[in-house]
Parts: sequence; C-alpha cells; structure tokens
Amino acid sequence: MTSVGAPLQLPASRWRRRLNIVGALVLAAAVLYVLLLAFPAPLFRYRMDYRQFRVYATRPIEEARLRVVLDRAEALLVRSPLHDPARIHRLYFLGSFRQFAFFARGNHRAFAVNNVGIRNVFLSRSDWASDSIFANRPSYNRRSLSAVLAHEMIHTLMEKRYGLLTNWRVPTWKREGYADYLAQESSFEVDHGRELIRQGSEDPSPAFLYLRYRLVVAYLLDTKGVSVEELVTQEFDVAALERELREQLSRPAAEAN
Repeated sequence: MTSVGAPLQLPASRWRRRLNIVGALVLAAAVLYVLLLAFPAPLFRYRMDYRQFRVYATRPIEEARLRVVLDRAEALLVRSPLHDPARIHRLYFLGSFRQFAFFARGNHRAFAVNNVGIRNVFLSRSDWASDSIFANRPSYNRRSLSAVLAHEMIHTLMEKRYGLLTNWRVPTWKREGYADYLAQESSFEVDHGRELIRQGSEDPSPAFLYLRYRLVVAYLLDTKGVSVEELVTQEFDVAALERELREQLSRPAAEAN
C-alpha cells in the first residue's frame, strides 16, 4: 500500500512510452517540415509560368508587373557563363515577414533563401511595381527584387554546374561575392564601402561583408582577368587580394582604370 503523502511515480515503462511518443511526434514534425520545404506548392494559392520561371505566391500575382521584374533578372543572369536557359527556377513569393520566417528559419532577416539541394527560392515581402524586396531588419533592408532574384538563381546554377558537394565546399566569399557581382547590386552603399576599404576601416554589418566579397570578386574577374571557372576552382590568397584591391582604390581614377 502506498503511504499517505508519498509522491506518485509512473513506472519506467510508461515514461519510456511517453518519451517514445514525443520523439515520434518531433520526428514526424521534422519530416513534414522538410517535405514542405521540398514541395511547398500546396501552400501557395497563386501560380504563374513565364519563360524559365515557375512562380508561386500567397497573394494574387500582378502578372504584367512581375514579368518586367523577371525580365530584368534574366538580363542579369544571361551575363554569366553558368546561365542555362533550360533550367526552370521555382520562385515562392511570401506576403509577409512572418510567412517568410516559416521557410527561412534562422535566415529570417534575409531577403531570400535558396535551400541547398532543394533549390526552391523563397522570397521575403516584396513590391513588384517598384521592383523592390524588403528584409525584416532595421538597416540595409531594401534591395531590387530583380537583383535578389539573379543572386539566388546563380546559386542554383552554380550547384547545377559543379555539383552539390563541390559547390558546398566553395568558400562563402566566392559564392556570395559572385552572386552579388552578377546582381550588380549590394544592400550596403557601394561608394561608402569602397571608401571604408580604401581606409582599411570596417563596418560590423553583414551587408558590408557581402560588399567586400563582391568587390574582391569583381577585382579578380574584371581587373585580373580570372574566368568564372578559375574563380570557383582555384585557390586564392584573400588577404593579398584585399590588399591589392585597397591599393587599386587608393590610386587616382584615371590610373586605376
């Protein structure tokens, strides 16, 4: 007989069953989430197919305006030797920061995410009429939607060209620098960033870091004549490249050109 006031304890077997149930539920939720990342179309009410773009949205699609944005993105993309006109790009437009956060997880402050291996592009809140996209952060929070699309789609094309493992091993400064180089845009103001680099100064924002990546890649491709293939496959001394870039930015414009 159990004494009065003694704590009730569940048998160990019942605890194990409960833990197994909780574990199974967590696993099922994780599997369901991965499936939604891979096959999110049922969550998006609206769809448009245009050229090499398959567009999904949670709000009605303004087709004429969005086509203009997609044409601009493609015009940026065709500049790359990695461009593949047969590749279908799946683009998912979210109508709010909260919706975007569900798909972006830890990257919910970004403009867009492009999941490795799956290559569905999820985009934060955007305005098709002004070709703008917004990030849920206090600064450096607006970019051209067409530029962000080009940035994300070149990630898809790099993975297609070099394979999942090789592309994953490419240093971040190359992947992100080339993507912003192709997009011809950064969220950090370019002239201010160049001046900081020239002075050897820093800015703590990730936006400045991405601009540095872009300028180093531009220096390799435009000044040193490195090809995209060489950029991806060869090793470089990044510190030496940044010193050379700083020296170039410190020279008078006519001499630098």
